[in-house]
Amino acid sequence: QKQPLRRRSADGRRGTGPTPSSSGGSGSPPRTTNLASDSYVQTYVILQSHDEPGSPTGGAKTPHHDALFRFGSWCYSGSVQLTPELELGDLPHIIPALRMQQARLD
Repeated sequence: QKQPLRRRSADGRRGTGPTPSSSGGSGSPPRTTNLASDSYVQTYVILQSHDEPGSPTGGAKTPHHDALFRFGSWCYSGSVQLTPELELGDLPHIIPALRMQQARLD
């Protein structure tokens, strides 16, 4: 009988989960490991857009925003392209746009 693997999250807490296994002809699908925990939270931080180059103070804004993405103990930053002004009502459109541009972040 296989015992579950013991894992430590980024904050040192122990967790258990099923051991990943390949289907050994038993007809059952392979078991998967659920990585959801308090340690693996996704966070996006989007800063205000920049002023257009050459525009006076308070002028037009660019659609480029500096952004920070955190997944667990990993952080990525860079520039993403969204609308110049963001409001709370834009959130359902912002999240998919961020996911599409996530690979651009370093």
